[in-house]
Amino acid sequence: EGGDFNPDAPMFGINVGPGMDVDYTVSDVIRYAKKRGIYLDTSFEIVQYFPEETRSLTESEEDQEERDWEDNDSGYLVNWKAYEAMKSLSEPGDAYETMDRLSIEVLERLSLYYEAYENIRLNQRNLYYRVDTGKKFYTNNPDLQRENVKTYGRYLSLSSGSFLADTNLIQVPSNLAYRAENMRASSRSYSVLLAVDTSYPAVDDYYLGSIRYKRERELYFYGMMAVAFSLLALLVTFVGLVFLAGKKEPGSREWILLKQDKIRIEINLLICLICITTLLFLAEKVASKLIHLLLPQSIWYFVEMMLIYAIIYVCVLITFFSALRAFKAGILWENSLLRHLKDDTVRPAGEKGFTKRQYLHFLLYGAINLASVIILALLFRRDATLIYRFLLIGFVVALLGFDAWVFHNLFQDSREMDEIALAIEKISRGDTAYKLEVEHFGGQEAQLARSLNDIGYWLEHAINDQVKSERLKADLITNVSHDIKTPLTSIINYIDLIKRERIDNPRVEEYLKVLEQKSLHLKNLTEDLVEASKVSSGNMTVEISEIDFAELLQQANGEFEERFSEKELTLVSDIPRGPVKISADGRHLWRVLENLYINAVKYAARRSRVYVTLRNTEERAVFTIKNVSANALNISPEELTERFVRGDVSRSTEGSGLGLSIAKSLTNLQGGEFDIHIDGDLFKVSLTFLR
Repeated sequence: EGGDFNPDAPMFGINVGPGMDVDYTVSDVIRYAKKRGIYLDTSFEIVQYFPEETRSLTESEEDQEERDWEDNDSGYLVNWKAYEAMKSLSEPGDAYETMDRLSIEVLERLSLYYEAYENIRLNQRNLYYRVDTGKKFYTNNPDLQRENVKTYGRYLSLSSGSFLADTNLIQVPSNLAYRAENMRASSRSYSVLLAVDTSYPAVDDYYLGSIRYKRERELYFYGMMAVAFSLLALLVTFVGLVFLAGKKEPGSREWILLKQDKIRIEINLLICLICITTLLFLAEKVASKLIHLLLPQSIWYFVEMMLIYAIIYVCVLITFFSALRAFKAGILWENSLLRHLKDDTVRPAGEKGFTKRQYLHFLLYGAINLASVIILALLFRRDATLIYRFLLIGFVVALLGFDAWVFHNLFQDSREMDEIALAIEKISRGDTAYKLEVEHFGGQEAQLARSLNDIGYWLEHAINDQVKSERLKADLITNVSHDIKTPLTSIINYIDLIKRERIDNPRVEEYLKVLEQKSLHLKNLTEDLVEASKVSSGNMTVEISEIDFAELLQQANGEFEERFSEKELTLVSDIPRGPVKISADGRHLWRVLENLYINAVKYAARRSRVYVTLRNTEERAVFTIKNVSANALNISPEELTERFVRGDVSRSTEGSGLGLSIAKSLTNLQGGEFDIHIDGDLFKVSLTFLR
């Protein structure tokens, strides 16, 4: 009575068989628990011991037979529990429990009772209570009454006739009303009085907490000042960092970007989330254990929270400044996935035909999963009955199946498009024999694969035919040139012999002069044809060495000076005096220069200037020759480098039409660049070689 321990108080009742209901008191539970090795230690903690013999050796045979069913591990139907009178069962299986489980439940309540009894009844406390059920009352201060409860400082008054508690506490314990209502099983009315004497006559947790509060309140002002100055310093340093982030030096407009800054912003955010999640996991599993091992318990929570905030702060700060540097450099939006998605979305319909299904799959997938989340939320709001559990399991299985189907289609489409892209790349690089396995494709991709195979097949045939045609042309030119060269040499020799004889007829001398001129022209044409044939067929050998380009140009100027004078042309040369070394084949380079100079002699306007310049840098040398054409240049630079094409469409000069074509081929063969520029009648050629 009055809160004293009653070992005969009933705890629960169970059904062990048809017509066999058994009620257990506190003493019955303690006796059974001891048999099973379950007891409370001196700290009121439940301890379970497993001896080899679970039956008492002094127990009578009658008691053993009567309690054989207690050793059964199966559950029994629970008729009632004194400590859970208000509990409602949601499933039939919840009414069945084992004897061990029931015993542990009772011991848990008994542990709470002993702990409360020792702390509140035996030891002097500043907390007073009075629980009145009408017939009985429980208190640790007989002077505590409803009339004087408000004189103790902090108080709370709760009764069965009201939903609200009369209190001056800032926060009322959430489980107080629930526990008080459980007393209605044995009493129709109740009242609960709680009070804390704020004069603190006893040394307990309330007294120690009051001392800590007063001490910390004195430090509150200084702490707030420190926080204010810290926030101000944080703001100033943050603004400074924002202003200086990415700059090479203060006031400079050059930006320094780290590798992280060049990554897409969406990927940076994902990396930030992954880092935060990983570090928080490590902090929980590793760092918290070290904190508990090395630091006093009073600051565990503070240090753990500071560690969590530091992890989030550092990761977010690094990502923020990376995005800021990218924004200042103007690449934040340019590199973003959102920008590329926008560009892909606004493309014309004809350019996104093959990705249409991808968009539809993503939209369908997103819509279904959004609906799934809503349905799951609605299901979880309902009572967790058996049928809803089965419905939830079935829904999750169906959702996973749908997701697997969507991902399979997306993966299949991506794989097919990757194979098609690879085929296009190989064909574009000249591998026309590459073929796709059409049976591995479906839908429009299959038709595209067949079309690519056909393109490769016909392109290979066209290339083979072109190669054969070019080979026949080269062979024909080589053979004809060789056949012409032998009799042509004889003709030139006989003309030279005739010129040595005394010829009195002037007209015959003129004829010989014309024959000599035409035969030499035919000889040059034959040599050009042979050389052009060698270049096009790849039979030309190249011997790269270091050559003084400036010296070679000086020699060319000296050799063609007389021929320029005959055409009344003035050579204006701008060549460095020092050596200009380049990597080239001297023999082929001389032929290129010779063809360019001869072209200027033939086609430059009389009494004009021919400009020759050489510019050199650390990496390359650029030679330029330009002149004003005597005839209108009604032709493109590309056509001028084709074979048998001349700038004077009237064909008034004796050229083969191969000079520029040979010069360009030989330049490219040596690794140089050959460019022609035409501006009205101005003709300009540039040669570029690496130094």
